Amino acid sequence: MSSAFSTKRIIQISSCSICKELMSHPVSINCGHSYCKSCIESYHNKVSPMTEMKTMLGCPLCRNPFNLENLRPNQELENIIDIIKETEKKDHEMLCEKHREKLDLFCEDESELLCWRCNHEAQHKGHSVVLMEDVYQGYKEKLQEMVTKLNELQEDYKIQKRLMTEEINAWKDAIKNQRQRIQSNFKNLQRFLHEEEKSYLWRLENEEGQVLRKLKDIEDNQQQKSEELESQIREMEEKCQGSAYKILQDVKNTLSSSYLIKLVCLYSGVCSLRYGLALIMHFSNFTMITQRVSLSIAIIAMVNSTQHQDPANASIEGPLTDPLSNWSRSVKDFSTRAAVYQWSPETQGIIFSSISYGIILTLIPSGYLAGILGAKQIIGAGLLISSLLTLFTPLAADFGVILVIVIRTVQGMAQGMAWTGQFTIWAKWAPPLERSKLTSIAGSGAAFGSFIILFVGGLISQALGWPFIFYIFGSIGCVCCVLWFTVIYDDPMHHPCISGREKEHITSSLAQQSGSPRRSIPIKAMVRCLPLWAIFMGFFSHFWLCTIIITYLPTYISTVLHVNIRDHGIVESGVLSSLPFIAASSCTILGGQMADFLLSKNLLSLITVRKLFSSLGLLLPSLCAVALPFLTSSYITTIVLLILIPGTSNLCDSGFIINTLDVAPRYASFLMGISRGFGLTAGIISSTTTGFLISQMEDSESGWRNVFFLSAAVNMFGLIFYLMFGQAEIQNWAKERTLTRL
Repeated sequence: MSSAFSTKRIIQISSCSICKELMSHPVSINCGHSYCKSCIESYHNKVSPMTEMKTMLGCPLCRNPFNLENLRPNQELENIIDIIKETEKKDHEMLCEKHREKLDLFCEDESELLCWRCNHEAQHKGHSVVLMEDVYQGYKEKLQEMVTKLNELQEDYKIQKRLMTEEINAWKDAIKNQRQRIQSNFKNLQRFLHEEEKSYLWRLENEEGQVLRKLKDIEDNQQQKSEELESQIREMEEKCQGSAYKILQDVKNTLSSSYLIKLVCLYSGVCSLRYGLALIMHFSNFTMITQRVSLSIAIIAMVNSTQHQDPANASIEGPLTDPLSNWSRSVKDFSTRAAVYQWSPETQGIIFSSISYGIILTLIPSGYLAGILGAKQIIGAGLLISSLLTLFTPLAADFGVILVIVIRTVQGMAQGMAWTGQFTIWAKWAPPLERSKLTSIAGSGAAFGSFIILFVGGLISQALGWPFIFYIFGSIGCVCCVLWFTVIYDDPMHHPCISGREKEHITSSLAQQSGSPRRSIPIKAMVRCLPLWAIFMGFFSHFWLCTIIITYLPTYISTVLHVNIRDHGIVESGVLSSLPFIAASSCTILGGQMADFLLSKNLLSLITVRKLFSSLGLLLPSLCAVALPFLTSSYITTIVLLILIPGTSNLCDSGFIINTLDVAPRYASFLMGISRGFGLTAGIISSTTTGFLISQMEDSESGWRNVFFLSAAVNMFGLIFYLMFGQAEIQNWAKERTLTRL
């Protein structure tokens, strides 16, 4: 009650005596009374005209004079008035609008404040009504919890907004960097294209100068030949118009000279010198393969497996003590007295594989030497050394098996020089569109030589004795050397017998190629290239079985088919051994024609053709090799399978064997040497392994069964590896990179 009275008293004191309301901007006058500023000013303006003293007026309450200029703002009273107003406002809000009673109850059902009179109304009857002081704390906590959650949510939104802002800025920076990168790349591209344009123009001018110089040389050569022919014509016309003495004088040399000119012109115009070169190289390969395989056919007569002597190199009848002392004895007596040696199958395997050891040693260095000394000298020297060592092989056999192995190893080194150096010859002689044809003509000499040596080797051994196999084919090699050094030249520009048209055709076609003879070899990239390893594994598998067939086929026919050597068996063995190479030559030509047909008609892609012929060349021989041990009872079937094995193997010539030209044409010669190295390694291992497997089994047929099963497994490994990783696209490291010249 006292509280209400105090509040009323404070309101009364704070009220203006003029307007009877709470003071607004209270000010105090001289006497200490306070009024509203507006009220006292209105009072002053109203009363002052009625008085004579305009500056001094009386207080409305006490009549004490005051000056309007001395009004003082009463800040404390103004603060009290503000508190009163806020209190009245709150009290007004806490009153029920309907009953003007204090709201001190809370209805939980309808969630609203009630006064005591509202609580007794019918609409709130039965509701849960509690005092406001009892429930406001619980609702306050709930509101605070909600505020906390809202604050957390607001913080999350702030974080997301900040992250989004950062992402937007990062994206703007990325776009800016990408824009700058694109602009920079296009500027570099424009600069590169400009430099490439200058480079190609420079190369075009350079090639133009080279072609014009070569064409000028051809023109001068033609002019020289024309003058020589004109001189020859004048000389012969003078002789025709002369006396009989002049006509008949030295007529033989004159006609020979005229015939030689006609022959050269006919040969140059019709046959072309490059194909004559391919034929001579065919003859050289023929000679080398006959010298290599001659031991395979001769060893049937050289080794007597039925007698056992203590010396490892003993002869049944002893070597000839003086082969030149008795020229009167017959060839038949010489053949009968030819030495026979006690060489075990293991020793034979080492002898057979020794030539492969030599080829591996010079396979890669010979390519480098051919570039320095010239391919003509390297190939000719290798052919000459191989031929001379072939002539000395029978004499070496009398001195011991060690000397035979040494001679065969050195002979392999010489043949390795000749095999690899051929690629250098064709790099200068073969136009790009004729290389496959020319190299196939030259390479077919190996298959033809294998056929000839196996076909006639037995006849020579039976009629003249096994040493004459080496004498005859060694002599043929010496004749081939004479022909080689006489006819072959490293460069068509310096060949005296080449026609101007052919020289122009070769030089112009090769001038269009951008060659880089002094280029580095990307060894690391090659080692990491799986398509290249697929080719190497294909070579390894292919040479494994082929080496066994070439080396041991006469021995297999003699031991498994039981061909009697003493009863002309060596002749039959040689003839039978030569038949597979007829099939090999036929399948090589047929496979090449089929592959070119499939590619030219776009029936299959290049890699599909390579994998197809690789599969045929490795799978079919494997099937024949696996079936061979089970069909030895049938003589005809065995011979057919032996013919099919090397025949179908040569289908690989259209598969992985030429795949290096697809994946790395710039390094085809180098990679071909490496590939042949893998093949020769397989030949060494297969020859030694075959001799070991045959010697370990008491039954030769069981040993041969293991040999053929192992060969089939090796073929399957190479085939699966090639099918998985083989490719026909040019590898990145093998693509030519243009050198820019400014």
